[in-house]
Amino acid sequence: MSLVYLQRAAHDSQQRERWLDLSTEYANQAIAAAPLDELNHFNAARNFESAGDLSVTKKCPYYQRSAGLFHELSEGLGAGKKDAGKEEGPAVVLQKNAREGESRVKQKATAANCKEAAPGASG
Repeated sequence: MSLVYLQRAAHDSQQRERWLDLSTEYANQAIAAAPLDELNHFNAARNFESAGDLSVTKKCPYYQRSAGLFHELSEGLGAGKKDAGKEEGPAVVLQKNAREGESRVKQKATAANCKEAAPGASG
């Protein structure tokens, strides 16, 4: 459902922030429903990143949330923890993509003049 609202936001500039709020609300609900699901976490992080890209008024909070989710994922959640240190496998690939996502979002946050990309996260 969150992707539908992202699409609406992309095409409806007059109500963009409303659609982004709904999109990110659904992303947060998905995380709450399955907090250890790595793919769910990754998709939510991408959702917040896209919301930041589209937003006029809330870029920084969306980028902060995205970077934080990518950071959590790069540290390993659920099944990802058991694959820590391995050189291949789905969880390892997802963690690599999460590190890249965190770096990318932090660059976007810096370009948007956000104070900090993710509270407490360094990188």
